[in-house]
Amino acid sequence: MTELQKHLMQLVKEIDETCRDNDLKYALNGRTAGNAMTEDHFTTSCYQFQIMMPAEDMLRLKELLLEKNIPNRGIEDMSVNKNLPHNRMRYVDTGTLVLDKDEPIAYSMPGVAVTIFPLYTKRHSKVMEALEVGMVYYNGGWPFRRNPSGYVKKCLLGTKIMLRVKGKDWIMEQLYHMIEQEKGRTPGEVYYEKTGADRVRTIPVTSVTETERIPFEGMLLPVAADRETYLRDHFGPDWETLMLEQLPNTGRMEVIWDAHISCLDFVQELKEENIDIYDIFRQAREYRQWLINVYKGWRAKYYQTLRFGKRSVDRIDLFIHYKPIMAELREAARKEDVEALREMLEPYLECVDKYKEKKMGFYITKELHEIASLVWEADEMENYANEVYELTPERYRTMDMEKYLAEYR
Repeated sequence: MTELQKHLMQLVKEIDETCRDNDLKYALNGRTAGNAMTEDHFTTSCYQFQIMMPAEDMLRLKELLLEKNIPNRGIEDMSVNKNLPHNRMRYVDTGTLVLDKDEPIAYSMPGVAVTIFPLYTKRHSKVMEALEVGMVYYNGGWPFRRNPSGYVKKCLLGTKIMLRVKGKDWIMEQLYHMIEQEKGRTPGEVYYEKTGADRVRTIPVTSVTETERIPFEGMLLPVAADRETYLRDHFGPDWETLMLEQLPNTGRMEVIWDAHISCLDFVQELKEENIDIYDIFRQAREYRQWLINVYKGWRAKYYQTLRFGKRSVDRIDLFIHYKPIMAELREAARKEDVEALREMLEPYLECVDKYKEKKMGFYITKELHEIASLVWEADEMENYANEVYELTPERYRTMDMEKYLAEYR
């Protein structure tokens, strides 16, 4: 785990203990559920953690966590931040800082957090759903406004009219009231979850009432008992591919983070200087897109820079991935079990091939490179290891990854 993930899992532990002690139902959700159902640890330097729970239980969880008054903890929901979509709640470690420059939501507590998705017992009226969609797009800004559907355009138009008539505070109060209306309601066979900007997903009640606990990063956490059905419903028939493609990580260039800087102090310092960091990010995104569209030469340079950044991300994530299984790799290499090595090294070999096609070397550690060479030699690719080595910058070949990660954190 990265330093940030350690903070994240402490938040999960506090939520899990509170839910167990008070009979509150929840289950891992989305990409987090997919990661836990297929692996027992983080497979990337992911900084997000998602759970889902009945809306009434979420309100009770909020009360209980506030009562505990744990240092460096904060709760952010629509009652304190009107930019949050769909009544989601964030349980935040306020002693950390996470800023995603491509994140359209302006968080009041931009620290590492567990995001809680409320599940509703019934769908809301068409008017309220349209207002909710409209406010997501209105608050979300540039990233959400690319090629909106006809339905979204109508929702946005109606929302703008209501903003002039009633004002933003009134609209957000009505939207927040939707979650308070869940108190005392008995669910039917399904829950309703708001996903993305304008979608409503039905989830069987059993996904949170009949769960099984599976190991993940040293804890036993609840997931839907019928794992494959859940993953297929959430990601679609190609869930195995889509789940991996959608898994976020901290290594990408758009994310600025520190596990030891208080996000509250950071926000306060910006306020004192009259700086809106999210407005700066929005302008940077628009300027970047303008350059890509107008200057073809800059576009090529931009995407080349992205490739270098992505290579750094892949190196970090694969180092984290292989670190706990190095003993198995060494044993397979000692036995010259090429098929076992090929299976375990599949992500690494794919990255090497991908970057070599772009005339870029991919190298994590000398030991991994030498073990991979056994596979290439078995495939009669004797010079492949040397070619990759020559394409790799010297600083990557000599880098101490443990030291690099410690500085990176």
